Amino acid sequence: MPIPPMLEDVADIDALRALARRRGDDLCDLGTIALGDDSQRLTFAAQACAEYGQLYTDGLEREPLPLSEPEPLTLDDVDVDAMLTEIMPERSRLGEMARLIGVARYALDGHDQHQLDDTKRALDRIADSLPEKYRGQLLAKAALTPGAEGQRLADLYLRRAYKLLDEDYASIPPLDEEIRSLAEHPDA
Repeated sequence: MPIPPMLEDVADIDALRALARRRGDDLCDLGTIALGDDSQRLTFAAQACAEYGQLYTDGLEREPLPLSEPEPLTLDDVDVDAMLTEIMPERSRLGEMARLIGVARYALDGHDQHQLDDTKRALDRIADSLPEKYRGQLLAKAALTPGAEGQRLADLYLRRAYKLLDEDYASIPPLDEEIRSLAEHPDA
């Protein structure tokens, strides 16, 4: 049995027609029902859905829809790393960011531009997947900044992110102050 749609009140029939047109929906008349009786409304909606489903099936038998062949997905169309990143818990994503910071620092010290480019892409992907509160893009940028200041800033942003994750909010203002100070006076 089809699940009935959520019932909601509308201003008038014209508003309902406009909504159906805008969404490309079919508009079905359920007949007259008692507006105050939700169980009757749901029963009518379920019956109407079943009837509509049967009418739709009958219509398809008379005039089948033209079938188009779906375009096959190639492996180039699927970003496996992005998919895996999206399903990782936030703690795991932050752990991966921490690992990548180490890789970035190593690539910076060794002047390995190829490794640095690969690491930047991975850092950006994970940073984009994190909620804004973690400041992932700033963390990634700091990780890729040469010198001790970049290392220190990346460490502060990472510690801040973990404090947020652990809901240790009292520890965040001192870290924010240190980040601000380092950003304003990078050579200090």
